[in-house]
Amino acid sequence: MVHQEAVLSYRQSNCLLAIDGLHLSSKAYYNSRHPDVQQTMANQLDVLFQALETGGFHYRTRYSWTVNQQTGTPEARELEQVFFCSSDCSMIC
Repeated sequence: MVHQEAVLSYRQSNCLLAIDGLHLSSKAYYNSRHPDVQQTMANQLDVLFQALETGGFHYRTRYSWTVNQQTGTPEARELEQVFFCSSDCSMIC
C-alpha cells in the first residue's frame, strides 16, 4: 500500500520487496487498489497484532492523524510504522 502511495509501479514495488526476499503477485497488487481493501487491511492489522501478542512479542505503532481544520478534532488516522520485538527486549518496548 505504501508503494502505491509513493507512486511506484508494480514492477518497481516488487523490486523493492525482493530485496527482503518478499514477492507480491500482480493480482494482489492491483486488487489492493479497491476501496473495500481499507477495511480488510484494518482487519488484517488486528490479526497481526493479536498474533504478535500471542507469540510473546511486544509492539508499538505510530500513526499520523488527519485533523479537521475547523474543529481541531481528529478525523482519521493512518498507520505509519509498526515496531515489534521479542519479550527479551522488553526494556526497549
